[in-house]
Amino acid sequence: MTSSPIPVTILAGFLGAGKTTLLNRILRAEHGLRVAVLINDFGEINIDSQLIEGDRTSDMISLPNGCICCTLFGNLVEVLLRFARLDTPPDHILIEASGVSQPHQIIDILKVSELQKRLRLDGVITLVDAENVRRLAEVVMFIEGQLADADLIVLNKMDLIDAVAAGELQDWIRQIAPDVTIFPTTFADVPLPLLLDLDPVAEPDEIAGQESALHDHADHGLAFETWTHTSDQPVPRDALLQMLEALPSSVYRVKGFVNLIDSPLQRTVVQVVGKRIHLDEDGVWGDVTPRTELVFIGAPGASAETPSVTLA
Repeated sequence: MTSSPIPVTILAGFLGAGKTTLLNRILRAEHGLRVAVLINDFGEINIDSQLIEGDRTSDMISLPNGCICCTLFGNLVEVLLRFARLDTPPDHILIEASGVSQPHQIIDILKVSELQKRLRLDGVITLVDAENVRRLAEVVMFIEGQLADADLIVLNKMDLIDAVAAGELQDWIRQIAPDVTIFPTTFADVPLPLLLDLDPVAEPDEIAGQESALHDHADHGLAFETWTHTSDQPVPRDALLQMLEALPSSVYRVKGFVNLIDSPLQRTVVQVVGKRIHLDEDGVWGDVTPRTELVFIGAPGASAETPSVTLA
C-alpha cells in the first residue's frame, strides 16, 4: 500500500447544473477504484436499495463497486480524517460542494496541517448549466467565483443551446477564467479518467474502452483523444515542468510516471488537471526499470496543439 496522499476532487456548481447526475455515474461505474464520495444528501443519489451494503439510515453506505458514500453533516476535517485513517483508505475522495458554496472554502479546509500530510487536492471541477448560467450569474454573484476556482469546467446541457450561443458562452467564461479547461457535454457525461485517478499508465485505447459504456446515450461533446509520451532516458525536472505549464487549455488531464534526473531512485507520479500540476514521489523503482510513461487526455486535435518539448 502506497503512502502517497489520497487525491481529493471537489465537485462544484450551482443548483441544477448536473452534479448529482455525475455522482450517480461514478457510483454506478465499474472503475475499479475505492472512491469515497462525500455528499450533502443521500436522498438525491439514485442507487437501488438492493445495491447498498449496510444500513441506509446511517451516515455512510458501501456499494459493491467499492465506492463509499458519506453525508457531509458535521465537521469536514473530521470526516476526511476518518477516511484517511481507515485500515483500507479510499483510492480517491470526491467532495460534492453545496450548490451555494464556493470551492475555495473547501480548498482552505484541505490546507489544515492534519490533512495536508494525508490528502492532496487533485482538482476542482465545476459543472455549468449551459442554457441558464449567464442569466443566473446576473443575480447569483458567487457563480462567477465557482467558475474562477475551477481547474476543469464541465459545460453541461449543451444540447439545449445552439452553436452561436455555445461560442458566446465560452467567450464569457474565458473572461472570468482565461486559462480554465472546458469540457462540453450533455447529461453530465464526463469520461471518468478526467475525474478520477484511473490507471496512470493505461494505453489510450484502454482508456477509451473504459469509457465506451458511458457514451451510448449522449451525442454532444463526448469526443476526446489520448496520446502518450514514453522514454527510457531520465527527465530533467525543469523541462518537464516547462512542458506541463505550456500545455494548451484543450488538454484536460495528464497522468503517469516519470524518471527524474534529480531523483533517480524514486518513481515520481505526475498528475495534471487543467493547470493544476502535481509531482509526487511514490516509492522507489526497486526491480522495475526506471522509465517515463505519460498519458495525455484532451479535446480532438489537442495533441497537435501541444508544444513539442524534449524531455530527455
